[in-house]
Amino acid sequence: MTGSDTNFSTFTASGGNFQFPEVGEPVTCVLKWFNESKGFGFVYPQAQQGMDAFVHVCKLQDAKIKTLGEGARLLCELDQTERGLSVTRVVRVLDAGDFEAKTNKIPLPITTDDAYELEGEVKWYCPRRGYGFLEGRDGRKDVFIHQTCVTRNGISETEMVQGAKLDMMIRDVDQGREVVSVKLHED
Repeated sequence: MTGSDTNFSTFTASGGNFQFPEVGEPVTCVLKWFNESKGFGFVYPQAQQGMDAFVHVCKLQDAKIKTLGEGARLLCELDQTERGLSVTRVVRVLDAGDFEAKTNKIPLPITTDDAYELEGEVKWYCPRRGYGFLEGRDGRKDVFIHQTCVTRNGISETEMVQGAKLDMMIRDVDQGREVVSVKLHED
């Protein structure tokens, strides 16, 4: 792999030609924005401005990135999914960006240190959007669940139907509650 910004394949869609990077070929990407509280953001390939790629916080955590400044440049592997271009791996930080303009703090990886057990059920889950909410038996606020948590725990998205019973480890976060791990409830 060369890390070149010229390895793009052409794709024609609704009125224009777009060049998507080949799968597994690292390309230089620029951080467009990152929402710390939601845990995701977008980058764009430096050679293809205007073509955004989704980046989830776990990809930044896997690369041991703790902060990024505005306009940070990252060497990333990208893939075209049915929902659009997505970062599959951050290889390394090329330029941490301008911290005076904006600092993006990357939350620490999810651990079970501050998590607690809870039984509940699926309130709603949308595979197309990649997230949903679970209702805990404790009657408190609903629990957010992201698609990466579902797949990481070996649950098929087709099993995430309204009313499906779950056993979960959750933790409190600034925005409410989120799932750390989950499994289908065995009766």
